[in-house]
Amino acid sequence: MEGCSLVGNFISAIMNENLSQQIQSLIRQGKRYLTLQINYGKLTLAEKLTILLSGVLLVMICLTLSAFAIGFLAFALVDALKESMSSVGAYSVVAAIFVVLTVVVYFCRKALIINPIARFVSKLFFDKKL
Repeated sequence: MEGCSLVGNFISAIMNENLSQQIQSLIRQGKRYLTLQINYGKLTLAEKLTILLSGVLLVMICLTLSAFAIGFLAFALVDALKESMSSVGAYSVVAAIFVVLTVVVYFCRKALIINPIARFVSKLFFDKKL
């Protein structure tokens, strides 16, 4: 009977060692998986931030160039209006046009500004294809 007990203890020790090795291997694989997921998250974040910042920079450049163009067009309009009215009247008409455009943009800000930005950001962060 004692021989059976030794064999049982030996098998039990081998199984415990094998189980311990499997648990250690599982822990190593889990750590590796977490590391890979963290690195993937960092890469995804870097990609999304790059797209976001490049979009912001593009909008800033376009707005700056558009502001210059609008300024030159406004002065051209003033010069054209000076021929039919006084200089003060021409500048007043152009200023009124800018005030009306500002009011329109303010009241349509949700459709013109907020919604497009929200769509871009949500698409950027939640769309898997980007």
